[in-house]
Amino acid sequence: MAFPLLPPSASLDDATWAARHRGMLVLLVAQAVVLSLWSAATNSSAWHLLLEVMPLVAAFAGAASSRLTPRARASAMAIGLFTESAIAVHLAGGPVVVHFHSFVMLCVLALYEDVWPFGLGLGHVVLQHGIMGSAAPQDVFGSGGVPSHPWMWAAIHGVFVLAAAVALMANWRANANVRISERRHRERAERYLDVAG
Repeated sequence: MAFPLLPPSASLDDATWAARHRGMLVLLVAQAVVLSLWSAATNSSAWHLLLEVMPLVAAFAGAASSRLTPRARASAMAIGLFTESAIAVHLAGGPVVVHFHSFVMLCVLALYEDVWPFGLGLGHVVLQHGIMGSAAPQDVFGSGGVPSHPWMWAAIHGVFVLAAAVALMANWRANANVRISERRHRERAERYLDVAG
């Protein structure tokens, strides 16, 4: 069932998807290394470092697995990238400026031009802010003026991320429509050449 407001998924050809995914794998690993070094420099506990690195290792394993479908690999990437955003916010102590990392990861994730991993990433942001904001509000919202309603603040953050998502989806819808139109024209021309001999 297609939703007319959503851009078409899977409009990327296999080679383009694979090239973009490889770039995201490099980004996932590079950020994991930086976050691990940051964690090691700020925390003396090896257990804490392990707790932060293990979800990233699992996300990388899923994203890099050739046994999974492209959508499943992209979904693992979404979880990995937004987990890195959450870890960065946690390590920084929750200042607003570090929350911008999730907006950058949203832009990166939009390169898949697939609604499913994109929506998964949006859900991750809201749930992570709500759950962790309830459990350890100072790690999500900073030490100054910890909000008494973390789920409300998670929803507000989610609304802003959703607004950015709408803009990104409008862009990828336009690009997808151009690609689909070009493919149809190419197929029509190839059929014409086949008939013409």
